[in-house]
Amino acid sequence: MLSFEDNEALRAHYKTHIHQYNTKRKIVGLPAVRPEEFETIRKKVEANKTFTGSKARKKESDQYFCKICNKKFKSKAAYENHLNSKKHKQKVKEHKEKGLTITENVSEAPSAVPAITTLDDQTVCLFSNHKSETIEDNLKYMENNYGFFIIEAKSCVNKKGLLKYLGRLVHKKFKCITCDKTFKSGRDTQNHMIDT
Repeated sequence: MLSFEDNEALRAHYKTHIHQYNTKRKIVGLPAVRPEEFETIRKKVEANKTFTGSKARKKESDQYFCKICNKKFKSKAAYENHLNSKKHKQKVKEHKEKGLTITENVSEAPSAVPAITTLDDQTVCLFSNHKSETIEDNLKYMENNYGFFIIEAKSCVNKKGLLKYLGRLVHKKFKCITCDKTFKSGRDTQNHMIDT
């Protein structure tokens, strides 16, 4: 139990993240965490935000590369615009005239409408539609590749239900699971989640 010297200190505590976090825990019947535990959790969340911002973004941008023009693209739209550009078409024509074979990385770019999503199968990644053997393997894959993790995993009694709910947000409502922003498609939502 925390004690405070005066009402000002108490009011200041009410505005802290740890107080808000513990209030939410109390609402769902979980015990409060000590400041040291909260700091550990906060550091893990911050580390994963940094992780997601670098590794996942790099992984996504590597998927869009024009071998003919030797250019990388950050999004599918930029890549497709490049494929329709006059410069690219000219280089393709030059390659054909020289008798060189032309292969593009089209197969590596994610499809606009994925065949199977987390909504259908909870062993499928929320971010990339990668299929894992089990739900636990999928959670490990998403943590390792995108920094996604369940903060209170020990307290989560229905991981399958949670992933199905998140899949519904991403693929039916087209909403980001962290900022609640809405997009035109599930793939657009996934791209946003990878980029942020």
